[in-house]
Amino acid sequence: MSLRSGFKLGSWTVLPLESRLYRDDESNRVQPKSMDVLLCLAEAGGAVVERDDLLAQVWGDRVVNDEPLTRCIGELRRALGDSRSNPRYVKTIPKRGYQLVTPALPLEGEAQGEVPSRISRWFSQVSIVRKAAVGLGVILLAIAIEMGVERTLDGDIGDQGSSPETVLPDNIVKHSIVVLPFVDMSAEQDQAYMGDGVAEELLNLLARVRDLRVISRSSAFSLKGKPIDIREVAVQFDVAYVLEGSVRTSGDRIRITAQLVDGQTDTHIWSETYERGLDDVFAIQDEIAQAVVSKLRITLLGDAPRSRHTDPEAYALFLQGRSLHEQPGGGAMNRALDFYKAALDIDPAYVPAWVWLAAGYDDVINSIDLPRDEVVKLARQAIGNALAIDPHDPLALGMNALLIQAWDNDLQRAASEMQRALDLDPANPFLLRWSATILVALGRHDEAVRVTEYLFARDPIGNITRINLAETYMNAGRFDEAVHICEIEVALSSENSPCGARLIIANLYAGNPEVALELLQRVRPSRVYTRLAPMVLHGAGQSEAYEQAVGEILAAYAAGDTGLGYWIVNTFAFTGDEDLLYEWLERTALDGALNMAPGLSYFAAYENEPRFQRVMSDLGMAPADIDAIGFDLPSLSVTP
Repeated sequence: MSLRSGFKLGSWTVLPLESRLYRDDESNRVQPKSMDVLLCLAEAGGAVVERDDLLAQVWGDRVVNDEPLTRCIGELRRALGDSRSNPRYVKTIPKRGYQLVTPALPLEGEAQGEVPSRISRWFSQVSIVRKAAVGLGVILLAIAIEMGVERTLDGDIGDQGSSPETVLPDNIVKHSIVVLPFVDMSAEQDQAYMGDGVAEELLNLLARVRDLRVISRSSAFSLKGKPIDIREVAVQFDVAYVLEGSVRTSGDRIRITAQLVDGQTDTHIWSETYERGLDDVFAIQDEIAQAVVSKLRITLLGDAPRSRHTDPEAYALFLQGRSLHEQPGGGAMNRALDFYKAALDIDPAYVPAWVWLAAGYDDVINSIDLPRDEVVKLARQAIGNALAIDPHDPLALGMNALLIQAWDNDLQRAASEMQRALDLDPANPFLLRWSATILVALGRHDEAVRVTEYLFARDPIGNITRINLAETYMNAGRFDEAVHICEIEVALSSENSPCGARLIIANLYAGNPEVALELLQRVRPSRVYTRLAPMVLHGAGQSEAYEQAVGEILAAYAAGDTGLGYWIVNTFAFTGDEDLLYEWLERTALDGALNMAPGLSYFAAYENEPRFQRVMSDLGMAPADIDAIGFDLPSLSVTP
């Protein structure tokens, strides 16, 4: 029987096209893959479905091992309010597979049309690629396990006991934690940004503790609004502990409840409720962070981390800006800028608002309705104000380093600024991410990969970490690994993701030109097509189409799209047309449109040629110039 349009499962109504289950006033969403698993079980009519059959039906040849299936079953049980030990819906058949205990019944006649749905028609038209999106945190965790990222970075993690009564699995570091977004308990349910902000600040404070492994924001916050099973969360992120809580504001009062939970046993280690004035929120955050450090018996090597104080109203505006900053789309980012400015109107000395205002301008440079030079000027002014107030703020120094590297082409000064930032806050995930940019500019691609793998292990769900990891793999010539990561990112988001273009390039250089060509045709017409078509068409042996594509990219450059300069150079490096390669290397360098770095895999065949070395020298990237720039990464290991 076909149940894709909807079915009843006990008291639940299941809508596969929306990945949603509901009953009465309760509604739960699950990841698309989890819904596909449930649909397979439902269509089996109560029969046992073998694990291998489920893997084949839902993942095809994409699956790494059976870990994704286990994760999906866990998510379904949480959404259904089910349990493994006493199943009412999904039963595990040891060494075989799974079956539904409760039969699935199709929705009858017109009742299907009565199901509350505003988007089911849209879902029915989604492309095959989009519908096949992998559940967040499911396939990615399997990849992380397969890659052995955490084990490689952290080395021998020694004694696995988090306490005398708890024995941790081999993959879990003793001092490791995920901070979940704090639940909004305000009467109007309009203070979610405050709960997110408190959790993010706690996460940032704890990340400064050298011996504590902290899961990054984007992965931790992926669970926002979903049913939470502490043990499942701990397994998903390979952590020993979970910090959760709630926030309630009323007038000028705030009530914060926090609890630290053992992820292996789901038992509370510590909890506390703080009810104070809004201006005490920073002290509360500091106290929670210190309590966590104390309960985990971590020895601090320096002072305990502390929040930076500001006016409560300015802080609330800043948090709303940060919440918008993390959302995709230029509209949200532009609104974030307004909130940062509003916070600064109240407290012009609040450094974090200046830093993120600068970062916001840098992020919207191609989407805001202002000339690029004006946006760069605004970003520089913002970061200049931050450093004038506090010349030792790590994030301000790090953002300044990025702006110097991107817009001044002064790699020596950029590396020096980033070094100062890392010396002050060596575990900060933003600084480590930005440091990878400096490492690439220095041609230290293996180290850039190491940093991005380290961050990926702490942020397996965040799309930025996947995009950056794919890029560093490609720069280092590790194209098969880049294909692997890009396939996941495209499945989770769409072909319009930045990894969509990277997947085309990675397949081309990995020796899969026909795959690259097929992917390229899906993005036509677009700027991505314009910049990648010459290389891909040449690689696929379509000489006539290649000549036409080259004419189009050269015409676009002549019309003012100088950002295509690097791709023109890359095209002729790929095709081996050395005369055109050097002509365009020199031309784009003179135009200031050449964004190069030493040691890029795309130009490996030319690195020893005098003409290529001369261009790199003119750009300040001669080996002697690069070797003279000192830049040392902090240790990336975690001591349990």
